[in-house]
Amino acid sequence: ARFRDSELKRSVVQWLVTGMPEGPHHQVIDEAAREFDERDRGTKRLAARFERRGPAVYVDARRERARYDKTDLLLAGQALADIAVVHDSGMVTIAARYESGWDFVRLFGLGGGMPTRVTIPEAQLDDALSAIAAAAGRPGTEEER
Repeated sequence: ARFRDSELKRSVVQWLVTGMPEGPHHQVIDEAAREFDERDRGTKRLAARFERRGPAVYVDARRERARYDKTDLLLAGQALADIAVVHDSGMVTIAARYESGWDFVRLFGLGGGMPTRVTIPEAQLDDALSAIAAAAGRPGTEEER
């Protein structure tokens, strides 16, 4: 729920050690669970709006007011297509499964990063989708992408 929250981690351990009673530790955990559930609902709402863009699926999250988890959203998109694209806050994140063979760093001529998950400025969205479509249409092995 809040993976960097040391207070939450301590509360979980103390709550478990003391036999899971009601009280302040339980309240901290419940609040984190409520936040997680809210973010999960936002993620699922956005995931329902993925639309096909060539070999990828795309969702525009720029106007979304609810909180959501971008990694979970990208994974939901990858359940629908090999490549998921999330557009938010002036940036576009593109991801594919690790074993997919896609290397977006090389495909987009980026200076470095994780080959299967990149974030680019929104101004490059159309060029990126065109490059993906062209690479997907090429004959050859996945390693050539």
